[in-house]
Amino acid sequence: MEIQQIHFLSATTGWMIQNQDGSLKTQRPLELVSTRDGGRSWSKQAMPGQLATGLGFADAKNGWAVVYDGNKAKDLAQSSVYARADIVHTADGGRTWQTQWSQASTYAASFPAGRYLVVADKSHAYAIVENKLMMLRGDKWSPAAFGRKDFVPQHLSFADARNGWVSGIMPAASGAIDSYDVVVMHTSDGGRTWSKQFAAGGTDENSDPEMLSSRAIDFADSHNGYLLTDDPSMMAGDLYRTSDGGAHWTKVQSKLRSHRPTLTDMDFADGKNGWLSAAPGAGPNEGGLMITRDGGRTFESAEGVGYDLSFVQLAKSGKGFAVGGTSMNRDYLVRTDDGGKSWSAVYPTPLPTNGMSFVDAKRGYGIGTFSGENRLLTTADGGRTWTPGYEFGGSRRAFAVDFLNADEGWVAASTTDETSGQTGLDLLHTKDGGRSFKLLSWRPEEDQDTFALDSAALRFSDSLHGTLVYGDANQAIVLSTADGGRSWAYNVHSPKPGVYRYALNGRGDLLSFGGSVQNESVEFFRKSADAPAWSPAGRWARSRTSPIAFSFPDRDRGYLLTGTAGEAPDYKTKLSLLVTEDGGASWTLHPIADGLDVYDYGAKLDFLDARKGWLLTPGRLLTTEDGGLSWKLVDGGDTRK
Repeated sequence: MEIQQIHFLSATTGWMIQNQDGSLKTQRPLELVSTRDGGRSWSKQAMPGQLATGLGFADAKNGWAVVYDGNKAKDLAQSSVYARADIVHTADGGRTWQTQWSQASTYAASFPAGRYLVVADKSHAYAIVENKLMMLRGDKWSPAAFGRKDFVPQHLSFADARNGWVSGIMPAASGAIDSYDVVVMHTSDGGRTWSKQFAAGGTDENSDPEMLSSRAIDFADSHNGYLLTDDPSMMAGDLYRTSDGGAHWTKVQSKLRSHRPTLTDMDFADGKNGWLSAAPGAGPNEGGLMITRDGGRTFESAEGVGYDLSFVQLAKSGKGFAVGGTSMNRDYLVRTDDGGKSWSAVYPTPLPTNGMSFVDAKRGYGIGTFSGENRLLTTADGGRTWTPGYEFGGSRRAFAVDFLNADEGWVAASTTDETSGQTGLDLLHTKDGGRSFKLLSWRPEEDQDTFALDSAALRFSDSLHGTLVYGDANQAIVLSTADGGRSWAYNVHSPKPGVYRYALNGRGDLLSFGGSVQNESVEFFRKSADAPAWSPAGRWARSRTSPIAFSFPDRDRGYLLTGTAGEAPDYKTKLSLLVTEDGGASWTLHPIADGLDVYDYGAKLDFLDARKGWLLTPGRLLTTEDGGLSWKLVDGGDTRK
């Protein structure tokens, strides 16, 4: 699920365009997602197109979108080039759409995505479609004439039906023949005539003028506006401000980093308050949200919103929305009511990302959210709805959770020493169902390895006895406590060749799992905690298969989730569940249906008993009532075997 466009008329009424959920294909159709209550509830409606580059509404019924269709690429490894561009209109809030303008296209999707449509009222709208500005008059679209054939429009902003600005590039007035300036064109008569207001060059004398472009332009009203340039040769851009409708511009930020992370969107509520969003792009730096309250002179980073943002929208009231992304194209929408100081997830409904632990068929606990918040989530209806709760805070990262009952549980978090760089354990213990926690810390000795600690599996058999198991291809490490986490014993086990995932079964035996390459089998091994050597525990003749997650609800029964590398055109991993009833000595295969569209990345498994279990994958929670023979989406999806 990828959110491609967003538009909110108010703090309560808004729309988003996303591609319909499914496998990693580029040919998925679009759907409109809308809310009338600020994100508490949403409705979905199919709409035309495969890619959206603009969305705007004049009121609750009348809206427009710029969409592209006719992409013949079968998967993300191929070029996504679209054969047709359409501007479509709805008069019923998005339930039905009609094409108002269409042309053949060779458009190729690019990063970052942009917002290339502005709606002024029911009769006036403006859109950039493949390097030309289209204008709506009544129900007819026509191209704008800038009076400068060498001007290429790239971004647009309109304060009302008459006053608008378009930023783009055109040949520089002086310099090399292939050098460009970023230019602002202005209209005061709804696009009938245009005048050049401003031209900006590169960020410094070493810039490559061939690469210069506009990144964004935004006017909060007819006076206060901002222009952001992009100079890829310097991986930076300049931010300019005007307070007189563009007659005069002042540079307020010089060489603002625009790549790694990549600046993706800009929105100002007035002459002082505004947001810049960023995404990691090619990395390695994280993106996020930068907030200014002094007209762009200074910025501060927002917390709790995420690190990979694509779109933002800020209102004068301080209410606003931001679209963030996770792995596997699982995007989310968060909302703020205080200008970005605090955030809450509004779409999709909150779901754990880093782990879960159920104590009965209804009550469960999870950790992590789509936006990266380090907090506990609780459910009282078997996972249908989750309520964000306790925030763990600090520099720690919660990675595992285990509850004995509705009151007592533990959350394991990793923390890094700023001086030594070594990873330590913060164990958070609750006896009141997660309303409060007591911190129990463990710090390793110099010769104790914690490199893979944040991938450890956590399990407590009672209030005193617990384990953390982690490792890699070189060693298996078991941390054990007999006093509820106040102290830990560190034990290292040498693994068999080719294994790298480890678990403890309900008997206290250590299990190890390896992956396989082409034409090789998957092998499992088992040993007691004090045994000197591993014993074979199974072999599965399926090549290119890797262990993902496991769960042992009692002494004998256990479940291992595996993934087998997929083939073209989807390249999607095939998930299977292996079940043991003898502590891991032998295993039975239960395939998981392809139609459920679940992904292996970051998957978590939790079984309550021999029949009831949950499978958490990015954006989806599934449950089984028959020990993994069949699964259904917790939100009521079809049962698949």
